[in-house]
Amino acid sequence: MHRAHALAYEAIHEHQPNASVGIASNWVEFQPASDSGSDRLLAHFYASGFNRSSLQLLTAGNLEFPLNTMVAEVPEVIGKIDFFGLNVYNRLHVRAPFNEVAIRTGGLFVPLEVPQGDRGAELPYGEAHPEAITAAVAEYSKLGVPLFITENGVPDRSDRIRPWVIVQSLARVHECIAAGRDVRGYFHWSIVDNFEWAEGWELRFGLYELDIQTKLRKPRPSAAIFRDIIQQNALSDELLGRFSDPPVTSSPLSTRTP
Repeated sequence: MHRAHALAYEAIHEHQPNASVGIASNWVEFQPASDSGSDRLLAHFYASGFNRSSLQLLTAGNLEFPLNTMVAEVPEVIGKIDFFGLNVYNRLHVRAPFNEVAIRTGGLFVPLEVPQGDRGAELPYGEAHPEAITAAVAEYSKLGVPLFITENGVPDRSDRIRPWVIVQSLARVHECIAAGRDVRGYFHWSIVDNFEWAEGWELRFGLYELDIQTKLRKPRPSAAIFRDIIQQNALSDELLGRFSDPPVTSSPLSTRTP
């Protein structure tokens, strides 16, 4: 994919030298379940392969060990980036798998007590973790190009946690900009409920609720919050105070249709 990006980058700039050409990549925080070497090593392996692969390729043309033993070098992609997009959603916890269930999940899990959206069809979607934006921006600032948060949100059909995610995520974006990071924009996922990969219509990310039978769209409360932030071009003290703490989550909600 990065080799294809390098070819596309060159072709676009050949026809339009002033074009701004970039790509986007997902970022997930991987939190070791303990200080054990096995948990920390597995979390590092996930972060290296999932989070830093694009950064490594764009700056060095290869992947970190041991992935570099399995993937050829791509020197032609070095520096071929004008902006970079980060899709940031959640945090997953990592425990080195020593039983059959953990092996099936790759050692990834989400504690019940952490803030999280609706549960997926088979596994929790992930811990809602706005601080992941800070980590992602800090890492990809090494590219020296403008950054965009191209996706951020949470599956939440009842809108119980989305307002907190919006306010705290935008607060992290503001902190990054104030610290001198070149963050140019934030895009919430999404404006309306979407057909979500293998989950179909079960995970609801929209600021607007979609009735899939009638196709009617109804704004969730978080739509008004996002609108007000945009109109004011600011996070008010009232919003920051009201959504300073995540809603208490005793267990992730199932989204399976009865």
